[in-house]
Amino acid sequence: MNNWNGIGRLTRDPELRYTANNFPVCSFSIAIDRMGKEEKKTNFIPVKALGKTAENCGKYLAKGRLVGVHGSIETDSYTDKDGNRRNTWNVLASGVEFLEWGEKKEVTPEAEAARQNINNVLGINATFESIGNDDIPF
Repeated sequence: MNNWNGIGRLTRDPELRYTANNFPVCSFSIAIDRMGKEEKKTNFIPVKALGKTAENCGKYLAKGRLVGVHGSIETDSYTDKDGNRRNTWNVLASGVEFLEWGEKKEVTPEAEAARQNINNVLGINATFESIGNDDIPF
């Protein structure tokens, strides 16, 4: 079984490109915090999306957006300019859940407030006591 799931924030704007056959491919990476015994560490996960998912990622995602990704691990290898064999890996996304919405070119005060609300709900830089009824979107 090759199944991967993760939630993280984009580390850079996604890169949407099209193959010679005009097939969309979008590449981005997400940062996922992991807790160690001594200190918090971060994993940076490279992600590749294809088809309509790739187009949607290129249109709606931007650096810092929170996403959920599910897919499979894909490995590859190449020989660098010095003749050394290098191994690479990424997550081939079968689905990307947009946990923050909005056009990527506009960061409105409402979008920033929504981002803060999600951070509060997830307990990032906040406690549950700091969330009021007005902060809950439903």
